[in-house]
Amino acid sequence: MISFIHAGGPQMASYRYRVQIPAKSLDAEINQYPADILIFAKPMPNEIELARRAQADGSKIVADFCDDHFGQPHYQEMLRIADLVTCATPTLAERIARPAYVVPDTYELEELEPHCGGARLLWFGHKLNSYSIAPFLDLPDLAIVSNTQGAIPWSVTAVECELREADIVLMPATAAYKSPNRTLEAIRMGCFVVAEPHPAINDFPIWIGDIKEGIEWAKQNPSKANEMTKVAQAFVQKFYSPAIQAAAWRTALATLN
Repeated sequence: MISFIHAGGPQMASYRYRVQIPAKSLDAEINQYPADILIFAKPMPNEIELARRAQADGSKIVADFCDDHFGQPHYQEMLRIADLVTCATPTLAERIARPAYVVPDTYELEELEPHCGGARLLWFGHKLNSYSIAPFLDLPDLAIVSNTQGAIPWSVTAVECELREADIVLMPATAAYKSPNRTLEAIRMGCFVVAEPHPAINDFPIWIGDIKEGIEWAKQNPSKANEMTKVAQAFVQKFYSPAIQAAAWRTALATLN
């Protein structure tokens, strides 16, 4: 039996992308132990002793990371005791002091037809990343969904509703190790993505470059923008589907046998 361990819930992206979705694909449990394989996603300090005891009882321990918190003692200890290490992006894998399998995030929202036809702008994300949108707050028709003051209060439902209405989603660069999951969702929902260069998305067939230039191009070329989004949707389906994520998990977990 495989069980994903996570201290949070569906309000956390790490729970949905690193636990809920893969557990469904792998027919695994969530927060159930004992188990043959325990996957600690976004490990917490109080989980170290649980991992030690489970390992002593014969369980295999997987440490799964989606953030660069490797300066924290419990991250270092989980790295030390884990039988296998996984993470969300190649850049994050490079920051880990031992070999790590990359298991990419997938998407959770439905695919809609591309619908860029105006200049309704959207940024969504956690308040810790809101610094990235700060240089663009003067743009007209910009909606922000976040858990920061003055924004549309964040929820999966709120993000989905705003993506249905938006023409263009802005993706200014964040920390290099970050996952492309927000970009995946925007593409899936049919929005034209205008992004700054970032290791996780530099090979995506979307606008990557100057944010304001991208907005102006999309406003003047909505049909071409929608064509680009259609190509991007095929790209996402090919490389980031739940089946691709599940296959990556199976490849990594097979090394425990």
